[in-house]
Amino acid sequence: MPKPSRQVVQRAAEAVLQYLALHPAAADDEQGIAEWWLPRFGIAATVEEVRQALARLVAAGAVQRHSLPDGRAIYGRGVRGPAAMAVEVMGVQMANFQAVHAVGNSIVTFLTNTYPAQMNGVATPACDFALVSSGELSGTIEQTTRVTLYLYRVTVNEHTRQRRPGAMSTAHPAPMGLDLHFLLTAWASTAQAEQVPFTWAMRQLYLHPILDASSLSPEAGWGPDEVIQVIPAELPTEEMMRIWDALDPPYRLSVSYIARMVRIDPDSLASATPVVATRLGFGAAA
Repeated sequence: MPKPSRQVVQRAAEAVLQYLALHPAAADDEQGIAEWWLPRFGIAATVEEVRQALARLVAAGAVQRHSLPDGRAIYGRGVRGPAAMAVEVMGVQMANFQAVHAVGNSIVTFLTNTYPAQMNGVATPACDFALVSSGELSGTIEQTTRVTLYLYRVTVNEHTRQRRPGAMSTAHPAPMGLDLHFLLTAWASTAQAEQVPFTWAMRQLYLHPILDASSLSPEAGWGPDEVIQVIPAELPTEEMMRIWDALDPPYRLSVSYIARMVRIDPDSLASATPVVATRLGFGAAA
């Protein structure tokens, strides 16, 4: 029997989340999901690959497993829904403090590497993709066609405060779970150059909403099973305008996303010597 493909398992998990978002009341067994759900997204997966994808989603609470009287199991929408975090790390290894920047950088790298020179025989506008800071947006903006990703807000995930993964010792400080709020913005001098790359980027994030350790930039030290889900976020017009009012450039076509959940390791191992006291000096030494 061929070994299950990690890439197919990942794509199957993404497709199950998308299917349940479109059909919240749907439920089926592993065979049915392989034969009926996944082909709608152009995915061919074995039952074993579907089983592994479902195991990840069940562990995260995004999918719920129901046992039937005949011994079969069917899978449907979980209590946290398909828009919740797709997979939680079940071991102790998590990302370090560079993870926040790594997520934005990974999204931009993904868009840069997959942007096509043409589609259906028609050339696409040349476009750059960039991760930008508040300072860069407040300064002089390059008059080139590009799509930027701007982190405008970071919040602590309300569902994971002081929550530890199942394999983590209670002696280990709980990780900090963060949700990252991004603005994806188009910059161009013509409507076509603005809207074509922007719409393509939105479609890419819709089709590929999950970033796993293989597609996340490595400087954050991600765990092997760690994933980040990128989902659209409804941002009221008033809040959107408030963000742009705080910046120098006038409003540009934008859409908001949330990347969740970024788990920051406290960098304190359970086996380490306990800290009795910490003294922080300010000003001149005593």
